[in-house]
Amino acid sequence: MKRCLTPLAALLLAFALCLPAHAASCSTALTRTSGAGGSGEILAPFACGGKLYALCRSGIFSLEGEKVSYALNPAPDGAVELAQPFSWQGETAFVAYNLRQDAEEIEIEGVCLYTAAIDPAGSLLLSAELPLTGWEDFETEYAAFESLPMPSAAVALKNQLFFSFPQEYQTRIVAADADSGECEILILDGNVHILPFQEDRLLTYETRSGAVGALSAEDHAHSALGSLPAGISGMYYHPAENCLFYVLDGELYAASGDGSAAPVCALPISQSNAFSLLCMEDILYISDGDLLLACDLVAGNDALAGRICVQDAFTPLFDRAYLDFTQSYPHISVERSGDTRNFLADMLNQSSDVDVYVASVGSGDYQAAYERGYLLDLSSSGFLQSSVTGMYPEIQKWVTRDGALLAVPVSMNFDCLAYNPAAFERIGLAESDVPQTWEEFFALLAQMPALLEAHPDVRLFDNYTSVAYLKEGLLQTILRTALGQVQALQDFETISPALCSALDALDAFDFAALTEVVDGREAGNVYAGTFAGGEILFSSWGRFSASQNDYVFQHTLKPLMLKLQETDGDALYMDLTVAFVNPYSQQPDAAIAYLESLLRAQDGLFWIHTCPAQDAPLRQEGFEERLASYETMLENDLPNQIAQAAEEDIPRLESLLAETQAQYEEYLRSGSYVASPESIARYKAIAGFLQVAPHLSTIMDTYGDWMQQYLEGTMDIREFENRLRTTIGMMIAEG
Repeated sequence: MKRCLTPLAALLLAFALCLPAHAASCSTALTRTSGAGGSGEILAPFACGGKLYALCRSGIFSLEGEKVSYALNPAPDGAVELAQPFSWQGETAFVAYNLRQDAEEIEIEGVCLYTAAIDPAGSLLLSAELPLTGWEDFETEYAAFESLPMPSAAVALKNQLFFSFPQEYQTRIVAADADSGECEILILDGNVHILPFQEDRLLTYETRSGAVGALSAEDHAHSALGSLPAGISGMYYHPAENCLFYVLDGELYAASGDGSAAPVCALPISQSNAFSLLCMEDILYISDGDLLLACDLVAGNDALAGRICVQDAFTPLFDRAYLDFTQSYPHISVERSGDTRNFLADMLNQSSDVDVYVASVGSGDYQAAYERGYLLDLSSSGFLQSSVTGMYPEIQKWVTRDGALLAVPVSMNFDCLAYNPAAFERIGLAESDVPQTWEEFFALLAQMPALLEAHPDVRLFDNYTSVAYLKEGLLQTILRTALGQVQALQDFETISPALCSALDALDAFDFAALTEVVDGREAGNVYAGTFAGGEILFSSWGRFSASQNDYVFQHTLKPLMLKLQETDGDALYMDLTVAFVNPYSQQPDAAIAYLESLLRAQDGLFWIHTCPAQDAPLRQEGFEERLASYETMLENDLPNQIAQAAEEDIPRLESLLAETQAQYEEYLRSGSYVASPESIARYKAIAGFLQVAPHLSTIMDTYGDWMQQYLEGTMDIREFENRLRTTIGMMIAEG
């Protein structure tokens, strides 16, 4: 049956739980991760046999030291879908659905409580203990869905089992008798989460209002206790210390009995609303779905050897770097900050708030900090020095000065105009017709409506490149070209006439004449190369990479390195992001060590992109296992089946063998690579042309309003050029 509980009491001004002040601090270290990848991969950490495990979407993983190994696919006979693990009668337990699925629907054949144990080989074994009855509402409501609801929490208390299913405005709690397995469904108003509290009560928390209550295990009565901040992501009640820990805004808090709550450590995670907490021997394990953290709840302040704050992009690279650093330096706490800081102002004010910064080399602030010697010398690290020494000269130029290493590359990417040789050939143009300068480009563009009239299977630009976008994009690309040339020559006056000529050609061009061959041809859902049997002539975003799966590589596009004048050298302009240390850092050695972790965390593509000598092909993860699987099928399984098959089945099996052989050869040729010899060779052929376009972001910020005024027709080209010449000239004069 269902029992409706009364609504939560009104929000109280002070948190009224009887809890003592929590004086201990905690050190935070990312010690483990599931290794399975993907957003929200970790569902929950749990303990079994005294060891730590993670329930993940792709299975259960054991975590021992730095090694992450697959434990097993924990399914006994029949289809079982596991929910949150919990402790029951001193054992690790799961509640699971027993499923039957046909082409039309998923049917729940039963819900059962399982206990878990570890066998001598280290595998997890499940034993059915108690069928649970009374979940008929779930069976009816979710029968037609591809997935079933999983409880957000499972709690065993006073011979009762509680499973919560929060939704936005109403939460169902399944209360099961641990002897009979009979269940009743309780209903609470709001999005309510439950956790073990005291011997005979559960703590309830409503995420939107912050209302806190207690649910009696004896009679299921619900009473209001007080309030906490809204939006808490995860909670844990520590019975020995009678203290409530919770996660809010990227920090771990401890709530005390005097109505106050204080942060005890910053957590190195981005904002998230899905946390799972587990405590083992006063170590609180916290998972946000992607990472698994370990916090020592009783360590004093003297346990910390230091603390650093780093600017963080919260990308897989930074996650890996954090894992590497905290495993190597477990007593150094790291605050991962996503805030955008004015690092130049910090340095001028001698602020030590942030230890490691991340910035684009093309930004004016980085240029100023680099030129004025505000970046800490990293030359004490032999690892950083040797790593950067092998990189392309253009990269080294922006991270070293007078022999000193000042920064390390984090990422590099570049967009450029690209052209399709196959499309040129299709409309009767040769390689010699490919434009070399901006004026030649606009001259060729003017011919396109007539040239493409006889070729409806050719589109001028790739998808999502409208005429309105095209003019703005070309204007920005011209400015990028000009800034790159200014940097190369250290002289603006030499290129100023050529820049004005390119801008004049842009201004004089009749973009409306391109409407039919740009906006008027539906390309479909493609970004480059081909569409519906046709071809794309130009690409607006040629993002060249050594990746085998890069669409530019797949569609054989070539970069279009347009120049302001014929005598200019070929160049492709990149955005280079680097990390560097604040010269006023109070922990410079730790900050430098963090940069070492960043470089160690880089993947193979990064080193191919940054180092000319790195050209070894990269295989897909799991290549060896898949290769062995193919070879087993081709050398043993299929030949044995053919040898033992009835005569009428042999043609089918031989056809399957031939098909598998073809798949195997194609996999070896291209499908097994992240970066193949061919894709690496194509990238290396253009990598030497990569250059940084300095001040680009500053120019775009400075000229944002002016560019819009020009594009909207409220500023003529002469005024725009004059303002451009004045500002760029001042930038060059000021260094």
